[in-house]
Amino acid sequence: MSLIVNCACKSAKVSKGQPSNNIQTAASGKCDQVIKYYSEKATGKDGNETTFNTEIIIDPSAKVISLASSPPNQEPVKFNMKIESIDCNLSPDLTTGQSIYKVYINKPDGTTTLEIIRLEAKDGYITISGDPEKESAMIIIVSKWEVVRS
Repeated sequence: MSLIVNCACKSAKVSKGQPSNNIQTAASGKCDQVIKYYSEKATGKDGNETTFNTEIIIDPSAKVISLASSPPNQEPVKFNMKIESIDCNLSPDLTTGQSIYKVYINKPDGTTTLEIIRLEAKDGYITISGDPEKESAMIIIVSKWEVVRS
């Protein structure tokens, strides 16, 4: 689980052909959109790249971030994170800014952990990161995204 929970994600550059309504923005009130992010590869803290599929759905209205992933040499991982709070400051074209999600994760042993997930946009690339100080921190490279529900 920590392979994915403590992650950072960087997307391929957002296509100029994508409609601007595919963007979470504070200014336009679109931070409440349900958006699905897709990834096919990840980079570890050491810079080594690994190929595997991951889908992350951020649903602010339901206060849930869902993650489904198939890391190499591991069983598929699927779980939800409960959103405690959101601080969203993304530009309308999703090229700059960030959104910070404070989330609770229920662990298999019954304990709950508070984590911070950061979605950051810079130069048309998207980064979703957990705590970079953790040994298991990963950088998941998001290849595309879509609005599931406005």
